[in-house]
Amino acid sequence: SAPGSYTIQLIVETVFGCEDSASVDVVVLELPALNMTPDTTTCPGLSVQLEANGGLSYNWTPAGDLDDPNSASPTATPSVPTTYQVVVDNGFCIDSGTVFVDFLTELIEDWGSDTLICIGGSVPLFVDFYDNVPDAVLWNWDPAGDLDDPFSVNPVATPGSTGMFNYVINASCGTLVNSESVAVTVNSPPTAFVAQGDTTIFPGAEVLLPAGATGGIAPLSYNWSPAASLSCVDCASTVASPTQTTTYQVSVSDSKGCSDTATVRIYVRDECGGGVFEIPNL
Repeated sequence: SAPGSYTIQLIVETVFGCEDSASVDVVVLELPALNMTPDTTTCPGLSVQLEANGGLSYNWTPAGDLDDPNSASPTATPSVPTTYQVVVDNGFCIDSGTVFVDFLTELIEDWGSDTLICIGGSVPLFVDFYDNVPDAVLWNWDPAGDLDDPFSVNPVATPGSTGMFNYVINASCGTLVNSESVAVTVNSPPTAFVAQGDTTIFPGAEVLLPAGATGGIAPLSYNWSPAASLSCVDCASTVASPTQTTTYQVSVSDSKGCSDTATVRIYVRDECGGGVFEIPNL
């Protein structure tokens, strides 16, 4: 029944039709208004604060992991995932409830993927922890020498040489330790060249400029400049028809974005047979 005062009446009747009655007043008291800690997850080796309210006295079990099993808010330090029960007494009635303390088995949810950069470049690293990882988690990156901040969740790595570098994120919480690694491969750029050396032509003449590169990861792409007097700006070889002395530059990029440049200077001779003339930039 709901809490409140009730009158209970008993009526007795004989086989001859005679009856009598008796009554008694009964008060139904409220159970304790129990509120308590919801189920929680922590790291093994850490303590958890349990809480209950709504009563005058409390009794928590199992008591072995608790600093005070008769407290409304004992501190639990379980050695294994544990369900704790509290019995609450308000002086008239009792109620009970449970809370489950579970352990994390992993800390790191995401740590990125292996990547490739060119020598002299930088790459941001990162680590994401699971949402229920407590603030007590500690972490560091190793090796630290190439990182701007080995204790950051998103340091920037700048390897100083070519090769493959493994960066390890070490995380710990209580007695739980979790490590993951990401590989950064550092490539050398292609070495660009123009097979045609600096040369001199007469006005109206053309000259073939063949470019190439050693190293790099195929396929290679080419970009020539200035484009105005060239037959093709994105070909390995192009034909130049300058009207004045011009320095051409070719940029060679490999499939991973590493690049290098080379230049060639084409001098345009005076039509009158004089020396090479150059028009200054005004």
